[in-house]
Amino acid sequence: MTLGVWLLKDAPLEDHEFHVSAPAGMIEGGKAFSEVRSGVSEKDLQETRQIRAFKDLPSAAAAFDQALAKITA
Repeated sequence: MTLGVWLLKDAPLEDHEFHVSAPAGMIEGGKAFSEVRSGVSEKDLQETRQIRAFKDLPSAAAAFDQALAKITA
């Protein structure tokens, strides 16, 4: 599982997104990496993982906590 910040090269800081990734089925509303991060193909990433993007840290942290609770249950 990861919780990180994503900012495209040369993009203004306010364009950042918080990304949460985890095994498929652990993130409610999770999508394939290629749907969230443009330019990233599925063959470059694990097909068993999904990701969600958020504009604010509290929402990302809540999604991370939910996924972590499922994994540690």
